Amino acid sequence: MLMRSFTRREKIMLLVLVLVMFVGLYVLLVHNPVKANLARLEEEREDAELRLQVAQIQAQKYREMESELEEIFAMPQDQITVMPLYDNAERLMVQLNHIFGELEYDLNFSEVAFQEKVAARGVQFTFTAPDYDTARSIIQQLSHTGNRSLMNTLNIAPAEETGDGGYSNINLRGSRRNTQEETENILEGPLTVSGTITFYEFAPNAATPEKGGAA
Repeated sequence: MLMRSFTRREKIMLLVLVLVMFVGLYVLLVHNPVKANLARLEEEREDAELRLQVAQIQAQKYREMESELEEIFAMPQDQITVMPLYDNAERLMVQLNHIFGELEYDLNFSEVAFQEKVAARGVQFTFTAPDYDTARSIIQQLSHTGNRSLMNTLNIAPAEETGDGGYSNINLRGSRRNTQEETENILEGPLTVSGTITFYEFAPNAATPEKGGAA
């Protein structure tokens, strides 16, 4: 077998080849796995931070809800309100009829409006009370039904007797003197009370708004 020594050029090329092989092995066995592990750890870190942020937001909401509940339960019993499930029209009608009792009254349920899983049911009411104390009691009961509600408008005016023994509303849009006299007389005699109140109901599966009718 013939033996010969490598030339300087061949030695350099062989050395370069060995170095390339070592670099390739390093990249394949060390650099790439480490890089992949670092990328995976970075993703896990970002996921952990996201979960932490979500947990912090949920904890903040929980604290806010807990604070609201504490405020609610600290309120007098007659001021605590709830948001019943939609559709609460029938129960609400029974409750309103009970409040007005034997008084002469008229109710009109407007179209229900839905927004963000909440149904807003507007009710227009008019009733005649024999005196101020009765009118005040009815208004108090309307404002404290236990249902989440908001009294939007309220008008109280003296009522004058008609020919058939009933009462009709006196127009308060007269002169300033007439308005003042009628306001002073509101504490005496029958009164006509009218207004609007909105009742709120929880509607998780909001459907097509219903149309109410006169009661």
